[in-house]
Amino acid sequence: MSLDSIAREIAKMQEADFDWYQNPATIRKKINLQPEDMHAVMLLKYKGKQIFLRFFPDPVFWPSENHVAAALKRLSNDTIPRIYATTGNLERSMEKTGEREFNVYSLMKTSRAALINHGFEFDTLNLQQQQIPADITTLVLADPKVVLNDTVTARLKQYINTGGNLLVLGEPGKQHVLNPLMQNVGIQLMPGTLVQISKNETPDKVTPFVTMDHSWLLKENKHFGEDIRAVFEEGDSVKVLHPGAAPLSFSDSNFKVTRLMVTGPKGYVWAKAGQLVTDSAAPVMVAGEGDYKQDSFNVALALNRQTGKIEQRIVVVGDADFLSSMRFGSHEFGRNYLSWMNYESYPIAIENIPVIDRMLTVSLKAAKTQKIILVWILPAAFLILGSVILLRRKRQ
Repeated sequence: MSLDSIAREIAKMQEADFDWYQNPATIRKKINLQPEDMHAVMLLKYKGKQIFLRFFPDPVFWPSENHVAAALKRLSNDTIPRIYATTGNLERSMEKTGEREFNVYSLMKTSRAALINHGFEFDTLNLQQQQIPADITTLVLADPKVVLNDTVTARLKQYINTGGNLLVLGEPGKQHVLNPLMQNVGIQLMPGTLVQISKNETPDKVTPFVTMDHSWLLKENKHFGEDIRAVFEEGDSVKVLHPGAAPLSFSDSNFKVTRLMVTGPKGYVWAKAGQLVTDSAAPVMVAGEGDYKQDSFNVALALNRQTGKIEQRIVVVGDADFLSSMRFGSHEFGRNYLSWMNYESYPIAIENIPVIDRMLTVSLKAAKTQKIILVWILPAAFLILGSVILLRRKRQ
């Protein structure tokens, strides 16, 4: 059977009008959907600009309000958040789909949470060969595994000194890679790997707490902060899994430092010097081997300072795995970090207005009266009436 006849049979089975659809050759003359993996999209056009509004292979299917808002804003606004991720030093990749990479967080077009579907543009940048472009809004340095050479370091320092926004993700064992760069902003990745002994997880998986200052980081996305503070008001806390984290320290600098993620008090999290074995008996802290603890360790820090008319913003996290494809439960915090560093231009925060019932006009007093009538008087009347009818029938 030909493709046309197969399509006609399927349309007949689904009781659909075959004339509604176009064959692949006709579609290809109008648009190339190969970059979209042939998924369903809407093409929006406005004043010579165009953008895809994507549908998603999940039970909801349709794009959400914030996807539509981001697409419309991109069409009507020339300001685009352009995120460049460094390459050339074995960093985590925005393009690879492996479980340790960042594709689900950033570029996966079929993920409704991916930042590409919320107005962001991503590209890669090899600082050994390329200058940092002028249109950049945020640079991502995600877990480089080899020492940065002089060219890369010089370009990064120049970018920081001229007020560029930066997301830095480190890992235990790679402190020596990032510390020479981070000392310029007063941040250091402390030695060792954080250890948290728990009943269900390996000791490298720490769950630091979201701080109150963190809840006030975003001004437009009010729901995030309100939800965090509501938990605090109930006497509870919010924790985020960070698998394999290095502690952070900060010193006086011309940056204002905000602690975003901190381990709990009383020293139940400590730092293991050297290699941490996770598939054996629970490790024990041995101070003689360089292990150490303190009341609380920093896992994520935000830095900001005024540089001319623009506020420079930097986020440093002692863990990169929380943004990996297998840890999508913590991607919201990564989205918030990039949102903050792009001055909350994207993602679009949709504030849901509570629905007001304008049809129900009964007062509280009238409602109480109705309740007495409906719950007590009316059932009692039916009971009495039924009893009278039953007694009369029996007498007859």
